[in-house]
Amino acid sequence: MKNTIKFFMALTLMVIIGGGNVRATGFFNVWAKLNSSPTGAGIVYLERDNADDLISEESGQGTEEVSMKVTIGDNDDDLNATEDSKKRQVPLWLCVRPNSNRTVYLIDFVKVLRNDHAYSSTDFVKGSYNKNQSDGSFYKIEDGTIKLRVNVNTGRQDGHSETEISGTTNKQDRAYARDNGTWSASPDFQFYADMIEVYAYKDGHRPGDCGTIGTIESSIENLYNQEMGTEITITANPSPGCHFVKWVDKNGVETTSNSVTYNIGDNHYTAEFGINPFTMNSDGIATFSCPKAFRYDDDTDLMAYPAMVVDGKVKLLTGLKGVPNNHGAILIGTPNKTYNLPPTWYLGELDLFGWGEDNPQKFNRNQLKSTASGPVTADGTQYALGKRNDVVGFYRVKSGATIPQGKAYIVVTESAKDFIGFADDDVTNSIAAQIAERMSDEAVYNLQGQRVADDYRGLVIKNGKKFINQ
Repeated sequence: MKNTIKFFMALTLMVIIGGGNVRATGFFNVWAKLNSSPTGAGIVYLERDNADDLISEESGQGTEEVSMKVTIGDNDDDLNATEDSKKRQVPLWLCVRPNSNRTVYLIDFVKVLRNDHAYSSTDFVKGSYNKNQSDGSFYKIEDGTIKLRVNVNTGRQDGHSETEISGTTNKQDRAYARDNGTWSASPDFQFYADMIEVYAYKDGHRPGDCGTIGTIESSIENLYNQEMGTEITITANPSPGCHFVKWVDKNGVETTSNSVTYNIGDNHYTAEFGINPFTMNSDGIATFSCPKAFRYDDDTDLMAYPAMVVDGKVKLLTGLKGVPNNHGAILIGTPNKTYNLPPTWYLGELDLFGWGEDNPQKFNRNQLKSTASGPVTADGTQYALGKRNDVVGFYRVKSGATIPQGKAYIVVTESAKDFIGFADDDVTNSIAAQIAERMSDEAVYNLQGQRVADDYRGLVIKNGKKFINQ
């Protein structure tokens, strides 16, 4: 009997002092996953309050599908927990950032995805309606990202790992549990950020897609604080030099009214804008600028030129079939012809010659200034394209006079001249090339592309060739 008592005393002492540095510790591996829906609506993140407290593995942050594997549990809490409270919890922030080019409404964070959006109360992630928390404890919006704080947890009874380990630190214990413990074959927690589109821009018409062709104004500033069915009015506002074309709803129904009113969730609308048609003057040469880039992908007789002043003359650079946004250009085309200018979100070769403000290595030599955003009041250093006494060139604009919106001009600060002409044959050759493409008969034309009599005296074009008719 005495020997038995001594044995149990020794065993008790060994346990008290942690003999052999062996301790029974429960750690549990939890896998959480968050998806955004539908495709293109936004990107998602998973975040933790204290990143250093847990060992985790992350993938897909900032995409439409993010996954996080976390090893949770604490030595003391595990050993002291009662049978009813053996839940190991870790707070995660479910985060979604809606696509800035599409205006979407976050229905909520849900545990199951329903295509008809007919959710029951049990479908929503706990805490998802705590939108009135003034301290943002459970729900908050930061820099356009919507965040919801939730707890992911597991208990010993759910089949996750409970490992006896002998590390020297809690972090080492967790690492051992991560590498050697049990992981489920699929996520323990699957969450979705389900969104619906409220309104959008037609592809290529979004602000920032090679300029701004127009904007959409909403009667609701912050959609994230609204409920499904809330009435909303949206208004299309075209940029200067542009116009609104139409709204197209989710069923393909079109309306040309600038404003439409409907309920969130019942419908959504896509706005289409256009660049105003351009009518060439009788001279076949004009300046141009627009807040939105245009670009022809097919044949056109309209050519756009950057330009610069060389030796006191205006020199045309390489001609192209389009103009980047907010850049000045010289257009040469058929006199009195109206051109529809196709908006573009892709500059392509337009960024290679004379434009490209952001890349000076791409022949950034264009000196034509833009009035795309509005009229410019002259201070005496501006020269605008004009025609006086049948001479086309750049003439000084009087101080205080206005250069209209949608045009281009040149600034010369060290010149007393009132007129700056084109470099030798620059305009003549360009107009002749344009006319040659569309005129192959025996008719005679002046340099403005106007048909004249056979006995017209001066420099004329016939069969695409220039000669002096005396």
